[in-house]
Amino acid sequence: MSELHELGVAEASKAIAAKMLSPSELVEALLARIDKLNPKVNAFIHLTTEAARAAAKTATDAVAAGRSQGRLHGVPFAIKDIYDTAGIPTTTPNA
Repeated sequence: MSELHELGVAEASKAIAAKMLSPSELVEALLARIDKLNPKVNAFIHLTTEAARAAAKTATDAVAAGRSQGRLHGVPFAIKDIYDTAGIPTTTPNA
């Protein structure tokens, strides 16, 4: 398997479904990558690290118990900061 941060959505989904990769492992790898690169690229203004870990743990447990909820279950994603999301800072684009 390639570096976890290089996996596409389909590859990550297949690896999770095959139990070759857990959502928790994937989240930790991606958080480590963000920690390493974000000071240089400033791609994220706000991280929900603990929420990501909690969701990954829930997904990891569900997948391990055979209760996957679909192909994207356990695949992490980021939301652009221009979308209003409860409890998360939103950036207003310049008009």
